[in-house]
Amino acid sequence: MKFIQDDRFLTKTDIVYPPFKNGLYMEEYFFNYMATKNKTTDKDGRLYIPALWTNFQISGWFSHQKDSMQKVLDNWILENPSSAGYFVVVQYDDGPLLKVPSNTKIYGGCFGHVYLPLIYQDIDDKLENLSKNALSFKKRPIFCSFVGSITHNVRKTMIDMYRNNPQFHILTRDGWTNQIQSGHQDQFTEVTLKSKFALAPRGYGRSSFRFFEILELGTVPIYIWNDIEWLPYKNVLDYDAFSISIHETELDILEEILTNITEKKYNAMLAEYQRIKHMFGLDYMCEFISGTTKPKVMVESTIGLGHGTLPQVSEFEDIDNTLDSENTITIDFSNETVSSSPIIENKKKSSVLLVAIAIGNQYLQNYNKIFRRSHEQYAKNHGYDFKVIDDFIDTANTHYHQSKMSVFYQKMLISDTAYEYVIFIDSDILINLAAPPIHLSESFQDKIGIVDEYSQPTREIRLKIQRLMGWEESATDYYKLSGFELGTNKVFNSGVLVIQPKKHKEFLENVYHTYLPKSINHGRGSHFEQTSLGYELQKHNKYKLLNNKWNAIWGLHKFAGADLQDFFKQNYFIHFAGGTDIEMAPMLDRLNKY
Repeated sequence: MKFIQDDRFLTKTDIVYPPFKNGLYMEEYFFNYMATKNKTTDKDGRLYIPALWTNFQISGWFSHQKDSMQKVLDNWILENPSSAGYFVVVQYDDGPLLKVPSNTKIYGGCFGHVYLPLIYQDIDDKLENLSKNALSFKKRPIFCSFVGSITHNVRKTMIDMYRNNPQFHILTRDGWTNQIQSGHQDQFTEVTLKSKFALAPRGYGRSSFRFFEILELGTVPIYIWNDIEWLPYKNVLDYDAFSISIHETELDILEEILTNITEKKYNAMLAEYQRIKHMFGLDYMCEFISGTTKPKVMVESTIGLGHGTLPQVSEFEDIDNTLDSENTITIDFSNETVSSSPIIENKKKSSVLLVAIAIGNQYLQNYNKIFRRSHEQYAKNHGYDFKVIDDFIDTANTHYHQSKMSVFYQKMLISDTAYEYVIFIDSDILINLAAPPIHLSESFQDKIGIVDEYSQPTREIRLKIQRLMGWEESATDYYKLSGFELGTNKVFNSGVLVIQPKKHKEFLENVYHTYLPKSINHGRGSHFEQTSLGYELQKHNKYKLLNNKWNAIWGLHKFAGADLQDFFKQNYFIHFAGGTDIEMAPMLDRLNKY
């Protein structure tokens, strides 16, 4: 290992937090792993920057010595060039506070490019040993509990909502400290062992030690998040099978969600955790980063109706581009690059612009690898200009960007009036290059082109899907879940939009400024801008229905027994909403003629 010749980068700490830590923190454990295994790079060949970030960043002297440490780090980088880039492992809530090279991948417990479990070493396995005393489902006297401090507005919202609910056992203390008294430790374990469910809301950082501690104690955790759902290995783990994860806007339906979990389902959740718990261990984490092991897909993607960019792939997690079939197909993306600015410099040549949005380094990287090629070629085929937006368009209201919804609302701001048409396409859509020019597919007049997803595969089958999944049974009820009163049988999917900027710019920007500040989501989550846009389009009769071929949602048609290759050949824009079978997209793309 190429050490940094400055002891400050390997600062030790006497702090013991969380109180069940009995050994090393994740950064320390990983450092020892790399040193003892004589490793220097991660699975991508990036060079390890050996530093115990959290230990020195929480030290009282750090703010006064930050500049001198930056100079030491800069010199180390100059002396250790790496064409593949660098990587760090950091637990600290805000990531590394020293400037690292722009090609540094951050594996983080709360911040970074790749999500890691927020865990620590306990050589005595105290919590797991205590779990042997856990009661059976029916004998647990507490329905749902929380023991902790109020360190974030998410926690305050949660407590305000459920403090007086007899089903919820809430014990709080004012303020946060890294010195937890033994009595408080015992209180947490005793209450959790008696609880069917235990709340693990985010605190100052996005993740939660409590989530993993509750699992170790043999109870089902409820992770509550607000901006980024920080769950590691999310592209291969079905978190719904052993835990509950909800956005803070879904807190009002939490009790209903929990009540509907039967004893059989509950026991199955505990059993599933036992099956995958090794993935939340420090050894697995080290092997994952170094490439010694690789998460295996454990579940098939379920029907997903998320409407964001690659919604089931963690914002910064890698996608495995090796597809397992009768003949293994290896997709080589070695020539792909990631730009920090829009991929195509938009020098206007056409009256039509095709736009995709991919904000976040890994979103952009995944888009480049899987979908960009078909978008770019389709635009070329029909003489469209092409642009990828990789940063927030709204630079005036940066406080909006604290909300995850802001990413999805950016499409409301793409109306460049230099164009007659602007076509928006989600970055999880693969284009069949046999598709004709979309802007000539209808007589749009003064309308915005959009697809009614409630007609897919058919209205009858869609209703069966709704009932099977326990969702609302009408379009009217769909909008009610976002607080909108609308008599309709249509629900629009905003993954594809045909916009006429001169006619629609003001309308769409009004949707953005009216609804984003209100953080209006949907009762089932992950629909973000779709409900407000759908409501406004129907309320003002501003829509023109596109043929479903222009936004064919694979997850819905898969439910009806469709064959993916046939589905691709029969449609124009194939939408892998919810991440359903997204790993098959590169293989389908081989059917295209470039």
